[in-house]
Amino acid sequence: MNYFTILILLFFTFVLADDENFVNGTQDIPLFKGMQNVEDSLVVFDKSNGRIVLTETEGEIELEKVKEFYHHILPNLGWVKNQRDQYFREGESLEISFTEINEKVIARFTFLSKN
Repeated sequence: MNYFTILILLFFTFVLADDENFVNGTQDIPLFKGMQNVEDSLVVFDKSNGRIVLTETEGEIELEKVKEFYHHILPNLGWVKNQRDQYFREGESLEISFTEINEKVIARFTFLSKN
């Protein structure tokens, strides 16, 4: 990977993500600028063999910008894309689904980890 690509990816990481804001229930998935966590959407199941996190974010922003952001930023965080909006990383999986209602984008995150 060349230095220019790395600089662009760092730009996406630090400029387009709100300062130190992350998707609820995650430690390293940045919240896209203009999106906010949906109150009361966080559901966490802790089990002896893993953890399941379900949460939503929303914002009045272009759907394609949000998709492009996560498509570019997640590989930098170690996530490998396997299917449409589904990513894997060392015993973890992350699925993101997007809907748009009245110019408001809703992103639903399903995070599964195995111990």
